[in-house]
Amino acid sequence: MASNCTRMIPASDLIFGGNVRTPECQAIPAMVESFRRHGFKANHPLVVSEKQTEDGAKYLVLCGNRRGLALQWLAENEDETLTRTLNGGKLPAVVHKGLTKEEEVDLRIDHSSDEDRVPLDEWSLFVAIKQLVQAGFDTQERIAHKLGLFKTTGKKAGEPRREFVQVRVNLARLPEFVQAEFRKLTLDKDSTPVRWNHVAQLYKVYHEEYTSGGMDGQGDGFQKIWGEIMTPPEVTDTPTDSATGPKELSPAEAVKRSQSASSAGLKEALLTLTRQGSADLSEIDAQIVRGESALLILSDCEEYLGAKDYVELVASATAQGNTRRAEAEATRVAESTENAETVESVS
Repeated sequence: MASNCTRMIPASDLIFGGNVRTPECQAIPAMVESFRRHGFKANHPLVVSEKQTEDGAKYLVLCGNRRGLALQWLAENEDETLTRTLNGGKLPAVVHKGLTKEEEVDLRIDHSSDEDRVPLDEWSLFVAIKQLVQAGFDTQERIAHKLGLFKTTGKKAGEPRREFVQVRVNLARLPEFVQAEFRKLTLDKDSTPVRWNHVAQLYKVYHEEYTSGGMDGQGDGFQKIWGEIMTPPEVTDTPTDSATGPKELSPAEAVKRSQSASSAGLKEALLTLTRQGSADLSEIDAQIVRGESALLILSDCEEYLGAKDYVELVASATAQGNTRRAEAEATRVAESTENAETVESVS
C-alpha cells in the first residue's frame, strides 16, 4: 500500500464520495450528539486519501464518513459546538498518498464493529461488493473473504457465501434504475415488487442482449421481464369462485390460517373475525398500537445511543428478562410441588 502518515488536517478540506454505508447505516444524529457531549476522540483518527486539486490538497474520507459528515453538519448549523469539538478547526487523520482504486476500496469497506464504525447494513454490503467488482475482484471467494461473508451454521459453516455474493455481483452489472429499485427493497420491502430471486432472470436476459447488440437494459426482452416484475398480477387473500366471486373466510379456514401464523395478534384476529376467539377487534388494535409505539421508541433509543451502546443495552435487558422468567418458572414449579405435597398429606 502507498505511504501514509498521521497528522492534523483542516476539517474544511475533507471531501466525501464512494462511502459504502447508507445514510440509514451512518447514524449521523447520534454522532452529532456524541460530539456535543464528548468532543472529537483524538485516539480515533479519520483515514483519508490525499487528492491534489486546483484549490490545493483535499482529503477524501475512506474511514470516518460518519464523523466527517457530523462535523460538516456542525459547521453549517452549530459553529460554537464545532469550535469546542476541534482544536483550531483541525482533526487527526491517517493520510494516505498515491493509493490505487483497489487500495481505497479496501480501506473503505472495512466494517469492523468498534465504537466509531457502524457495521454494514444490507444495502451497504451491496455497495461494497459493487466497488470490489469495479476494483477488479473477480471471484465470489475473494469478495466473500474481503467482507467476512461466511456461512455460520450447518455442515458448510465457515465456507464463503458464494450464492449471496453472486446475486449482488450480478445486480452490480445491471442498469442503475434496476439497482435503485433494489435499494428500496432493503429499506422497505413493501415499497417495491422486486425480490432478490429476480436478479438471476434479469441478468441472464440483460447479458444476452448486451453481448449480442449492446442493449443496456433497453432491449425488448429485458423490458418485457422488467415490466412483468414491476406490475405483478393482483393476488387476493381469500379463495375465489368464478361463479360466485370471493368467498367469505370460513371458521375452519380461519383456524387453519391461525395455526400457521407467526404473530399472536394475527391468530386472535382470524379467530375473532369468525367469532371463535375470546378477544375483540378493539383489543387487537390496542395490541398493535402498543407494538408499533414500542418499535418507534426502540428506534429512537438506537439513534440516540448509537449502534454499539444500543446492542449492549438490548443484550443486558434480554439477560435480565431471561433471569426473571427463570425465577418465575422456578417459583411456579416450587408452588406446584408444595401444593401436590399438601394434597398428598391431606389424602
